[in-house]
Amino acid sequence: MSFGRSKKTASVTGEALTVVNKLHAKKIARHIPTMAGVIGVITVVVLTVLLNLKREQTWLPLAGLAGGAAIGLIDDILNVWGSNRKDAGLRAPVKFAMIIALSGF
Repeated sequence: MSFGRSKKTASVTGEALTVVNKLHAKKIARHIPTMAGVIGVITVVVLTVLLNLKREQTWLPLAGLAGGAAIGLIDDILNVWGSNRKDAGLRAPVKFAMIIALSGF
């Protein structure tokens, strides 16, 4: 089982990504997925619950953050344990559809 994404060697315009590859070489070699969103979501949720949950205006942004975090979690889970596709995880149209469905509630 391999973690993370494959190493990109060229930009959208076709130029070589030499600097980016040097900076991210160790991370790609370790095959560790970056899930930094967890730190931000946990921090915001804990501080909001402890300090600001009494205001009714906080429920909607907190629900939006939790919904977006759930979509990101699903994407990360599929990246780690997804199929053997070259680019595992949710495809962009599926992510956008989930975000639009979330905003409808």
